[in-house]
Amino acid sequence: MIRRKTTRDSYAVAVRLVRTFHSEIAREKSLLFASAATVLAAVAFRVLEPWPLKFIYDSIFPTKHHGLPLAGLHNLSPQVVVAISAVSMIAITALAGTFDYASSVSMARAVSRVLTEIRGRLFRHLANLSVSFHGRNKTGDLITHVTYDIDRLREVTVSSVLPFVTNSLTLSTMVVVMLWMNWQLGCVVLVAFPLFFAVVYRVTKRIKEVASEQRTREGAIASTTAETMTSIRTVQAFSLQSRFLDVFSIANKKSLQAGNKVQELSFGLERTVDLLVASTTAIVLWFGVHKVLHDRLTPGDLVVFANY
Repeated sequence: MIRRKTTRDSYAVAVRLVRTFHSEIAREKSLLFASAATVLAAVAFRVLEPWPLKFIYDSIFPTKHHGLPLAGLHNLSPQVVVAISAVSMIAITALAGTFDYASSVSMARAVSRVLTEIRGRLFRHLANLSVSFHGRNKTGDLITHVTYDIDRLREVTVSSVLPFVTNSLTLSTMVVVMLWMNWQLGCVVLVAFPLFFAVVYRVTKRIKEVASEQRTREGAIASTTAETMTSIRTVQAFSLQSRFLDVFSIANKKSLQAGNKVQELSFGLERTVDLLVASTTAIVLWFGVHKVLHDRLTPGDLVVFANY
């Protein structure tokens, strides 16, 4: 098993999967199109989420620096502005959540249908392979391929790939908006990106290695269990329970250790990212407040930057 996969390897695997199962994927193009459309809508509303707060702050703390979105706002009373902003905040959040839900459901249905076809093809393929092939390969590993691997692929696609695409589009749109609002403050945020990517890439690479090791241990557990259960009469007849139990216990313990390591690395990554986010927000606030005090940025603009 290959423990380390480069970006090129992952891309090649993805391309090979699409080419191999293009007919199955093509049949779900309507669901995939619906998912893509709702993702774009969700991204748009996610970007708009802090703007009601901008209107409130710019109404309460008026400055000479006003953008186009505030045209005519100052003719309204603060109570009306707050009421409009509050309703807008609820509506934007509700719409963003609705489109997120719709995109997830559409993608999940499409992926489930495609993977069901893939699982069927995989089972037929394994069933037609020679007896010698099955003799060389452990039954537990083959069972893992048909069950665990397909389920994990479904989980990764829906729970990881879709959020990754959505978050990447949201991030890119936010960067464009920040540079449009104030290119200098936007550049301050961009400076932090290389550090983010370096930390995430390094820890994620280690997580993949440990997760691959855990998967190997899970395959060993499945294989030992299958061999024991299918030959239980022979095992009991020759009193081999203790030997199989020792093998199972070792694999089970190593799987536990690998699983704990994955969790430790994941939690550590989350805390590191939280610290980087807090540090970047503090720097943005430091420079942003200076610009607000010198009337080169509105308080609402600074709120948008801090939220992004």
